[in-house]
Amino acid sequence: MMQAIVQYNYPSTFKPPSYNDLRVKILKKKKEETSNWVDNFKVHWETYGVTIMTDWWTDGKCRTLINFLVNCPKGTVFLKSIDGSAHIHDAELIYKMLKDVIEEVGKKNVIQVSLEYLCFFLSLLFCLDFIHI
Repeated sequence: MMQAIVQYNYPSTFKPPSYNDLRVKILKKKKEETSNWVDNFKVHWETYGVTIMTDWWTDGKCRTLINFLVNCPKGTVFLKSIDGSAHIHDAELIYKMLKDVIEEVGKKNVIQVSLEYLCFFLSLLFCLDFIHI
């Protein structure tokens, strides 16, 4: 892509970032910007409460990926993604992943949880630990 930019603007003084700049400096800066952006949402979680949402999908290599998102009136934030291929039929393990997400967000901030593929066993485990939801 950089070559196309340089060719289009030839002769140009455009100098693309080095591999190291992309890998270290720019990536670190973008990670910090993203963290700050997410922090802007986090301050509203305690005030408004949140919905934890999951999105399950299968990629081209038949891996099941589970995305965890947090929704509040200010907007939706992607929290993390987990390769759930080996755990797709293990309700206890999926429950543990969900419990970790709830603890990361803060138990008192979670109003509801929206899950795909919620089995009866998982719902029982969930209700025992998180009665307020």
